[in-house]
Amino acid sequence: MANKKFWLGMLVMVLAFGMAVVGCDNGNGGDTNYFDTLNLSNSTPNATTLSARGLTRSQFTDIRDAARGGFRGWALDEEGALVMAWTGRNVSSFNSVADTLDAISGEEERGIESGVYWAMGFGNHGGEYALSFCSTSFSENGFYLPAGSMMASFY
Repeated sequence: MANKKFWLGMLVMVLAFGMAVVGCDNGNGGDTNYFDTLNLSNSTPNATTLSARGLTRSQFTDIRDAARGGFRGWALDEEGALVMAWTGRNVSSFNSVADTLDAISGEEERGIESGVYWAMGFGNHGGEYALSFCSTSFSENGFYLPAGSMMASFY
């Protein structure tokens, strides 16, 4: 239980850091779309990449398709997390992906803060995830995410 609380704290910090990098001002005054910095791929990640984060190819596909469109791709970020990105989504899409993640891995918590919907959980095989959806545009430090952007990170 203490280990799960530690990782929940880590996920909250990662989510908070990610939102601090992108920020929220309900505008689109940033210079660069954050997703454009990730070198997103539309191919399916290899089994080793997925397994290291507690996922299978089938689960990756289920998560990708749960949003019902708008998938921009996936990438490994600078910390080694697998990031999945969608655009043009809505709260229904967020809930569908969050429900799929809950069915696959279990959910620790779900909420909304300042227009950002989020969910996080711990994978059945050691992988943790954080899901966020921006209902309004986010902009800060030269980066922005348009309204309707959604991102899932797997550690």
